Amino acid sequence: MRFEIKIDLWMRLILWMCVLMLVPIAFFVPEEELFILLIVTAVMALMLLPLMYYSYYELRENHLFIQMSVIRMRVKYEDITKIREDKYSMMNNMAFSLDAVIIERANKKFGELSISPQEKEIFMMELKRRCPLLNDLRVFD
Repeated sequence: MRFEIKIDLWMRLILWMCVLMLVPIAFFVPEEELFILLIVTAVMALMLLPLMYYSYYELRENHLFIQMSVIRMRVKYEDITKIREDKYSMMNNMAFSLDAVIIERANKKFGELSISPQEKEIFMMELKRRCPLLNDLRVFD
């Protein structure tokens, strides 16, 4: 089951501004250095803009798969100990929205993972259904 990421307007603006801020500089750069500026702008666009358009979360058979452009991450369902709604986690933030889901994992150096699916309630319900530790009555909140 695939969920698109939720991106707040402020985050979209930041990503676009990081790329577009180099355009006005082109009017002040010497002509022989314009090619370098074009390359830097293209590299920044290739790094930042795919984050908005090629990112998603997918609930697979044995794990949660996170695709953030070229960054991929797998979180096994049996490692998930708790999920909750919150703003975001500073430790491992893969959310582009303040309306995030925090996933706590066992036996990880950075135990919290922050993500922002568009259909948050459906995502959390499906994730709870697939995670054995979340359904175990012996685990307390």
